Amino acid sequence: LSDIDEIILPPHGDHGIKPVYHLYTIRTERRDALKKWLEESGIECGVYYPLPIHLQPIYRKLFNYHEGSYPVSEKLSKTCLSIPIHPFLKNDEIKYVSEKIHEFFDKIAEPSDR
Repeated sequence: LSDIDEIILPPHGDHGIKPVYHLYTIRTERRDALKKWLEESGIECGVYYPLPIHLQPIYRKLFNYHEGSYPVSEKLSKTCLSIPIHPFLKNDEIKYVSEKIHEFFDKIAEPSDR
């Protein structure tokens, strides 16, 4: 997926360190459309924090937080998408997910939306 300019991948280990991911979360401005495309293709994916904690009702009330209080957190909550990762994922399943993501950005996503 590193060849897709519209995606930011999680950092991977340096100096021979190999990470073990609990979630494999990518970032893209087209998150919602990509999520819909993947789900229609039979690929489960997740948005785990659709609303940043400071915009949860209790925090808005107690601390008077509002949109714009933490713009980086707000941006991440709109662009993060977790794609399948687990120890039992087969190579052909990984390839299928990759192919579908490439297909989305090559054919489905409108150039004006990129």
